[in-house]
Amino acid sequence: MRTEYWAFLDKYNVQDIRNNNEDKHTRKKLEEILTDNYKQIKSNILNLPHRMDSLVTIRSRFLRYRRIALIVFALFVFVVSAFVFLFRKWPGIRVFYYRMYLISVFAILMMMLFPTLVVYVNKVRGEMIRFVKYIIIHGEEDLDLPIPNYLRNMFVPFGKGKEKVVLGKIRCECQSEGNMRLVANTTYENEGIPVNSYGNVTYLKAQCLDCGKEHVLFDINKHGWNGYVRQKEERMHDSFSFVECPLCRCLSHSVHIAVHSPGKEMFIRESFLLRNDGSSMRESDWVNAFSHISIFAICSNCRKRFLILDRETM
Repeated sequence: MRTEYWAFLDKYNVQDIRNNNEDKHTRKKLEEILTDNYKQIKSNILNLPHRMDSLVTIRSRFLRYRRIALIVFALFVFVVSAFVFLFRKWPGIRVFYYRMYLISVFAILMMMLFPTLVVYVNKVRGEMIRFVKYIIIHGEEDLDLPIPNYLRNMFVPFGKGKEKVVLGKIRCECQSEGNMRLVANTTYENEGIPVNSYGNVTYLKAQCLDCGKEHVLFDINKHGWNGYVRQKEERMHDSFSFVECPLCRCLSHSVHIAVHSPGKEMFIRESFLLRNDGSSMRESDWVNAFSHISIFAICSNCRKRFLILDRETM
């Protein structure tokens, strides 16, 4: 599973992420994210209503029977052509009727041997038509991903993602990715001191060291289901510290984020498009009501990957 995770990231040109420094907790979380992501990829294609494994099974069977059909078809054509050629001058037999007889026999045999092929072709054809229609109507780049609005301008997803889970990296507007200084709220006793253990982070922001711009990555009082929909305020953010690499104590990192969402339908059904204070929401606001977020840092110096924030927000 871990090897597949690296392959999944490498496929989208994420550089220098392969290392053996992850602790057990970080590795476990990576595998959980990978498992959830692959479940989404396996359960649907571009949010279409069919199951991908059924389509793959149909397609594989179709391709297998198609090869057999082509071989048998070629063999029958060869045999029929040979008979027609050899017996075309037989006395008392009209070539036209003889040819029609052979063609009808061939058609009957094809209908007897390959009825399932017709079913498979129709199913695959129907799936492909729905797929193309969806792309034409909605556009490939307009598929709904659970990327919160506050992250949308700096979040770069790995691959297309799905409606209920997306994994990506943070890129500043200046196009910088690997030179972020992270600031997290910690305990009240160690204000201002760099820390490398994160038990209860409720606020995290990234400062781009190239352009100086700050990006809020998570605020428990504003983001997620409890923060955005329920408007549940848990605590004030009174203490902040820089995030340092636990291996080399470097303060410069790149950031990967995994966002899980209950989906648009559940958002509408459970929230009734109303916040706790009575203000209304739009259907498009479902992306802000995510249920879980995980944030990883990758050290710019030693390339160690470590988990900073892992929180249920619902």
